[in-house]
Amino acid sequence: MSRACSVRLSHVGICEASARNWRATGYRVNRIHFPLSGRAHYRDGSELWLLTPGCAYLLINGYSQDLLQIPGSNYRHLYFDFQCTPPLLSREILSISLEKDPVVTSFFETARILIEQGVSCKDGEYLPSADLPVFSELEDLLSAAVSYLCRTYGLSVVENEKIEAALQYIRDHYAEPIRNADLAGALHVDPRYLIRLFRRYTSASPYQYLTQYRIERAEEFLRRGMTVSEVSFACGYRNETSFRLAYKRVTGKTPGRICRL
Repeated sequence: MSRACSVRLSHVGICEASARNWRATGYRVNRIHFPLSGRAHYRDGSELWLLTPGCAYLLINGYSQDLLQIPGSNYRHLYFDFQCTPPLLSREILSISLEKDPVVTSFFETARILIEQGVSCKDGEYLPSADLPVFSELEDLLSAAVSYLCRTYGLSVVENEKIEAALQYIRDHYAEPIRNADLAGALHVDPRYLIRLFRRYTSASPYQYLTQYRIERAEEFLRRGMTVSEVSFACGYRNETSFRLAYKRVTGKTPGRICRL
């Protein structure tokens, strides 16, 4: 059995999309996704999946996560976005029938109760922030759920020393300029070999992973009250404009929206 992974919750909430042509594009992340009402399509690369109530979906390392509502009904969903260390191995989307898996159903119901009781509703959304007590409760619940999914559905984590060392290097040096050559040099491997390893084990390039990690840390800093300019330099960007462009490209939002939450 694969060794356990450490789980860190990035975002969690219950959201409703009432717009006719609602669409959300996310960045590379693991997501446990529970449709509550309506239907939507999920596209990751060339694959297209139909998301419907009554099922839970595990999306591993979805970089081009496109969710497109199917017109005709409002799409409402509960979701957990999270990171694993070491990362989960990439695979196709895992679809779980709630009727056939009482453990996942219990996880889903507990999560919904915690979110709805621990956070007030605003514009049809419940979005607990990391500074609320319920956030840590949900993170503990998520860790137990991920362990269960790994055991029950044969999920495994990356067990490659070079990749793990590369990811740790990024986490330690994300505030500094990092090129592929720098990362490869620190690990004493050829840059082309490093890129192949990243794509094999994470479905991402080193640059994509670095950008994702920087944006995650940026959102944490913004919620703590740091200015956009301060966050730009704290996360390794040469100027505020570069950071704003990267943030918009990755999340589909502006950093100012986080500041106003």
